Amino acid sequence: LGDLAAADALYEAVRARDPGSVGALLGLAAIYVLQDRQADAVDLLSEAEQIEPGNALVLNNLAAVHFRLAQRASSDPEAQPHVERARTLFQAVASLEPRMPEPRAGLAEVYSFVGNHERALAEIERAVFLDPRCAYRAARAQALYDNRRVREASAAADEVLLECPDETVALGAKAALLLDRG
Repeated sequence: LGDLAAADALYEAVRARDPGSVGALLGLAAIYVLQDRQADAVDLLSEAEQIEPGNALVLNNLAAVHFRLAQRASSDPEAQPHVERARTLFQAVASLEPRMPEPRAGLAEVYSFVGNHERALAEIERAVFLDPRCAYRAARAQALYDNRRVREASAAADEVLLECPDETVALGAKAALLLDRG
């Protein structure tokens, strides 16, 4: 990681000069996420959303932070509002920017988290169609595995690992497949 304190100071300097700087709010929110200050990141991103309501990057980042909060929640009732907010925001971004793969991948994570594996697979396949990078294809392999489509999952994981041998999601999917065979 870079110098978070210096970056933080610069973003704060930008905010002091231009309180409506969405770029500074996005930068500070990213720093807060790295510092495991998700609630503070939500506050900044919510402020950015008020300044630029239809900004897809702001909404996508806000959705991602809400999803992190859902994953870290200690109970279902605590996670539920974050899951719903993340889902709603990712859907809004997907509508605003239909060619953007990130909200589709985010929706896949949300649906997988709540156990709707078929919907998760459909969303990650949309993300792969929009951008066939290894991370999305690896998530597709995991989604195939979650849907008990074992042969397809194995082939998909192998394909990703040939191109990107350090892709951790594909490695995890492959390990789960190997365990199932054992």
